Amino acid sequence: MTVALLSLHQVAFSYPKSDADALEDITFDIRAGTVTAIIGPNGAGKSTLLHIILGRHIPKRGRVLLRGAPLDAYSRRTLSRTLGLVPQREHVPFDYRIIEYVLLGRTPHLGFLATPRAEDLEQARAALHSLGLDALADRTVTSLSGGEHQLALIARTLAQAPQIILLDEPTSHLDLANKKRVLRIMRSLADQGMTVIYTTHDPESAAAIADRVVLMRDGRVLRHGPLQEIFNAANLSQTYGTELEVAQVGGTNVILLNL
Repeated sequence: MTVALLSLHQVAFSYPKSDADALEDITFDIRAGTVTAIIGPNGAGKSTLLHIILGRHIPKRGRVLLRGAPLDAYSRRTLSRTLGLVPQREHVPFDYRIIEYVLLGRTPHLGFLATPRAEDLEQARAALHSLGLDALADRTVTSLSGGEHQLALIARTLAQAPQIILLDEPTSHLDLANKKRVLRIMRSLADQGMTVIYTTHDPESAAAIADRVVLMRDGRVLRHGPLQEIFNAANLSQTYGTELEVAQVGGTNVILLNL
């Protein structure tokens, strides 16, 4: 039997000074080269779960396995080279040029206090080029629109050359054109062999690109599995706590509020 790329087994987590579990009994697998959408309403625990997968939060119970080995069996540098995060929001302390901003993604590949090499700069330029962002290279971070900034964040993570890319609500603040562009990029990355894991409160984005879905509510996984098996009105209504319908339009699932 093929070992899952990532496995979570009965994971529970609570924040310091909190009596309640932020996550409880989280169990599911992530398969290589797929898009997995972690779906749920605000406060479901989706972002916390990403930080568990990254090894930034330590479960109080349960295990997270990467290629069958616990996360703590890997060095921090190895994890940083394997797992890349596109955050939901980020404070940028300096007004970097975009090429400099993307070059920060090479940090896990550099020695302590080492300066980027020519090959690192080439990786950063290649990441920008792969997203069609060559024209942004000499612009500054503060000059970017919301959509451009999101693409620059993705480029920075691609420069990191991870095998697994995690995106926290990557389309939540984007207009429709940029949302479509980002979703297409995510699908393309998986088609090229990268493993894509992302959180969203928008189930329609999952309907467009996901292979597998994880439905969350109140820190628990309600359902997980292939999109075709999990994505239905009953499961989504339970996840969001309101009555929803799923319709097919042009071969794509569309979510309808039942008013």
